[in-house]
Amino acid sequence: MSANITEITCSNCAFTASNSIAWGYFSYELKDKTLLSVERSLGWCHNCNDVVAIEDLTPKANQKTDSYGITEKSSAELQVQLQKANSRIRNVFGLGKAKIEQLKNELEYAILRERKVDQYNNLIESRVSSARCLFCSMQDILHLTIPRITLGEPPVSTGFIHPECGGQLMVEESGYRVSFRFDNIHVYDCEGHFLRKQKR
Repeated sequence: MSANITEITCSNCAFTASNSIAWGYFSYELKDKTLLSVERSLGWCHNCNDVVAIEDLTPKANQKTDSYGITEKSSAELQVQLQKANSRIRNVFGLGKAKIEQLKNELEYAILRERKVDQYNNLIESRVSSARCLFCSMQDILHLTIPRITLGEPPVSTGFIHPECGGQLMVEESGYRVSFRFDNIHVYDCEGHFLRKQKR
């Protein structure tokens, strides 16, 4: 797996960080001991005094829309398509088998995706505490808004004032793409308290 490095610097001091701080595997442990991925973003933790990964407790939509405006199909839509593809007329000569298998795989994925979204949204609705830092589990955090940036563009302000010196935190594409592999999962309870690291 690989990703681009976005550098975070201060306009007034030597502070540096990067978006890679949020990379890796972070999961909630549900009551039945299954793991559910933690949605996260970049933030400032006053306890860590650093840019960190923080929980993002925004409810999820069942269907994602990509950068091209294409929305994922729901399981209900795929079931209708599968029923049509399975009709006797379409398959009287054994045609369309590959399409049927593709639709079956898409349907299986959609059902799993929707189940995960429901689990996540139920977890968010039942939360008592607000979002936490994923490194120290404290709640004294602020979300960092990372503007859209392109390679070669000069550093862009996040609008966040660095508490140490009063400078602005800036973001810039580094031009580096790195490959990485993470062997451990950071596991949290449903209120965002860190429990343990475990092997994937």
